[in-house]
Amino acid sequence: MPSAAVVPAMFLAPPPSDEELEDWADEVRAIEEGRFEPDWDALFVNGDELWPVSHDLNSRGEAPAAPVASEADARPIDLVHTLVAVAIRRRQHTAEEYRLMTLILDRAVADPDPWVGPDPTLDLAWEDSRGRSVAAVRRDRADLAERAAAAEIAVHLRLAEQTVRTRVGHARTLQARCGLAWRAFLDGRISESHAIRIARLADSLPDDRGARTAFDTGATERAQRLTPSSFDTAARALREKIHAESIEERHRRAARDRGV
Repeated sequence: MPSAAVVPAMFLAPPPSDEELEDWADEVRAIEEGRFEPDWDALFVNGDELWPVSHDLNSRGEAPAAPVASEADARPIDLVHTLVAVAIRRRQHTAEEYRLMTLILDRAVADPDPWVGPDPTLDLAWEDSRGRSVAAVRRDRADLAERAAAAEIAVHLRLAEQTVRTRVGHARTLQARCGLAWRAFLDGRISESHAIRIARLADSLPDDRGARTAFDTGATERAQRLTPSSFDTAARALREKIHAESIEERHRRAARDRGV
């Protein structure tokens, strides 16, 4: 006699009604379109208790351990909420990587000694064999320290050194020009893909505080409700609307600048 099939516990509950399925679908659609903001502090079901989601790192700089959720008794929409919370934490951790990479490289520039040794220009008897000035030597030391720090990060994270420098460049652009987008990235409200697109477009804006603020506000709002591909189109249109110089004028200027 064949053994009885083992039915997973989560399938022993009665199936949801058509009305429940429609309600869940409407809620998921509202979340995707930005018309509904779930209670992010009560997403994980742990037995009969709700586990508050914490986005803070502990004293050792580690993320809090995820709870063991009772998935067998969870409704499908509860699992969707759990998945959304996991995605938010992943985005936060990615943004934290960007922040720490930038912090390490910025500190290397500010204090090159740990990376390239003591500053020889502080010695009154020092003379540069290549005839460089003190300022030039210190600039070279800062650049070498930044490169050494990027290489150290790349080795530990198994990344290309250029990848590290590119990520730091995006982070610096967001920090300097798009504070709202940078905050949204750190909070996990926008993805890495959205953040990169914002940084690239912000780099092409004129040196005008009003234009940057308008782009930052509009781009951050769009990034929180659009997919990356749709956002790219909307953000480019926003950039062109805000840019004081038309794209035709920029093309003509670029052609003139390319003249040899």
